[in-house]
Amino acid sequence: MKTLAHLFFVLAFSTQLAAAQTNNYKGIIHNLYENILSHRKLSLVDSIVSVDYTNQQGAKGAQVFKQNLTELLAAFPDGQWTITAIIAEGNTVMIKQKMAGTHKGKFQQIQPTNKSVVVEGFAIYTFQDGKIVHSEIQTDRLGFLQQLGVIDRDLSAAIERVNGQLH
Repeated sequence: MKTLAHLFFVLAFSTQLAAAQTNNYKGIIHNLYENILSHRKLSLVDSIVSVDYTNQQGAKGAQVFKQNLTELLAAFPDGQWTITAIIAEGNTVMIKQKMAGTHKGKFQQIQPTNKSVVVEGFAIYTFQDGKIVHSEIQTDRLGFLQQLGVIDRDLSAAIERVNGQLH
């Protein structure tokens, strides 16, 4: 009887610990978006990103994470990020995000357009030992490029060009 009671206690305690850890991960992601991104506190990156971090392109190290943020913030110096939904399970946190900002600096070979954008997307963050070890971000890149004026909003002319080249 004591063994069974002990087992239930251990299971309940383990479940509470896992839930607490999951909530901690959600808090870290809120910190990333609120303080690091929206308030530009890049000095906090090392406290939440592991030295073993790898991004979706395979680049490694916390410096890679910080460099990507630095380039993004330089291109959109007034950018504000909002988490519109957050789900956590085990060591993974998934969010739906929105970024609004003005393109004032070079971004991925695109010269500044001074146009305002609002871009939504999803991000998945994986944790190990309390820090982010991997992230994947998917955004509406077509809509983003259209808002910047890099790609026409009316794609019919581009489709006709492609169709003309195929025939």
